[in-house]
Amino acid sequence: MKNFLAMFMLATLAACGSTSQPSSYSSETQCDDSNWQNVGYKVAMAGKSVRTFNQLKESCKDAIVPEARSTYLAGYQQGIKEFCSFENGLQQGKEGKLDATVCPKELRAEFERGYNIAAKAVEMQNEKAKRAADREQMRQQQTSDLIGAGRSQ
Repeated sequence: MKNFLAMFMLATLAACGSTSQPSSYSSETQCDDSNWQNVGYKVAMAGKSVRTFNQLKESCKDAIVPEARSTYLAGYQQGIKEFCSFENGLQQGKEGKLDATVCPKELRAEFERGYNIAAKAVEMQNEKAKRAADREQMRQQQTSDLIGAGRSQ
């Protein structure tokens, strides 16, 4: 599985020149960062595409070190395993954020399982709160109607 993930990420990175997801990383900071493994890890944990490296590479031009790509991929692989976990799926579901497309197929099922459990719990909680609010509104309306009926007599 490790070899498949590594090959998948390398193929994806090589095949795609850009990504539709904007990078939230400053090129000035990242170009000077000698720890590209850390950069890759942070990108993955932010739920960004592996292709974010291409944007960083373009921004850095000549300032990027030759081994940046391989160390970035190593960090990204570590981070994407954590991001695509059941536990993170739960967290993302609580926050209502779903973008499992960044997760490789092998990891996506666990992430989505966690997400679905949390999303369903949030939905039930929201429905319960809405019913309570509806009951309160009905109670207030009934009280108002009784007070109005008492005044007219």
